Amino acid sequence: MSWSERLKVTFKTFKNVAIPLYLWTLIFLVLVVIFSIIATIPFFIVFFILFQGEPFSNGLTLDTGVTHLSSSAFPFDHSILPYSILQNTNFLIFFVLFIFGIMLLGLIAGSIFNTGMINLTRKGLSAKASFKDFSAKGAVRVIKWNIVILFSSILLSLCGLILLFVLGDMSIAFKILFVLYFIAFGLLAIFLYPWVICGAIYVQVRNDLSFDRAFKASWQFYRKNMPPLWGLVLLYVIFSALFLALQYYLNEPLQVIASLLFSPFLSLMPIVWTLTLMQEKEDFVINPELTDPVYAPEPVSEPFSPNTVSSTDLEAPSGQENPTEINKENKDT
Repeated sequence: MSWSERLKVTFKTFKNVAIPLYLWTLIFLVLVVIFSIIATIPFFIVFFILFQGEPFSNGLTLDTGVTHLSSSAFPFDHSILPYSILQNTNFLIFFVLFIFGIMLLGLIAGSIFNTGMINLTRKGLSAKASFKDFSAKGAVRVIKWNIVILFSSILLSLCGLILLFVLGDMSIAFKILFVLYFIAFGLLAIFLYPWVICGAIYVQVRNDLSFDRAFKASWQFYRKNMPPLWGLVLLYVIFSALFLALQYYLNEPLQVIASLLFSPFLSLMPIVWTLTLMQEKEDFVINPELTDPVYAPEPVSEPFSPNTVSSTDLEAPSGQENPTEINKENKDT
């Protein structure tokens, strides 16, 4: 299947899943806004508790010749200024935990939404999809995939930062080595970009394998299908550039509407590409009922027929006499 044929399949699938996809997208956007507001309430509560009545300068006084305004002149306590924030260890610890919690919730919510899109697309490739076809089946595997990719990226970035601190006071040669490290890191990220996108889809669909085996198989799948997957990335970049160019001529409300209309289509492209490649290269059969994937069946043996059984098939086991030989002896006697 050529890239143009896959693009036609993507448009056809998009028409089959458009209504439930837009409904679920709006639902998730509303939930994100609600949970974002709820999540920030504890942050501001702790913020005002920790800095209630703390001095701004932390004991430092400057004689500038200007009369200082009292705290009643401001609508908020002057202790919330950045100088006091950076000097409060408790707030910094809470802030780090708060950011980590937001990232974790975002990772889980994004994984669930991507899983629902994959299941919806599997149905839309062969028939009209409905609202209930957006299923979270297989979300745990997608969450595991995202966690592995995230921590691998963080680990490589930390190695680069440690290298920066260690080699910061050394010669220019070591600084060049540090720059080369991050260049290599960027090139590696570009090379693995199609695998990171399509690997999560592959791992979720191949639920007949364990996560470890599916993870390794996704790498083999990427290596065997690099040309079409890089064609997907190229089309993705072209469509994104055209969309950004179009937004330049739109006002702000129309930009939001265009983003809501166009973004789901871009999200479907890697899913359709991956599923069609699996169907071609691995004999994957897309199940419209979202059951486990079905692969090419093994050849079935011929049905049993009494006429096809030879006398050698009726030989008695070792240590026992063959019934046909016993009948011959009885006739001779």
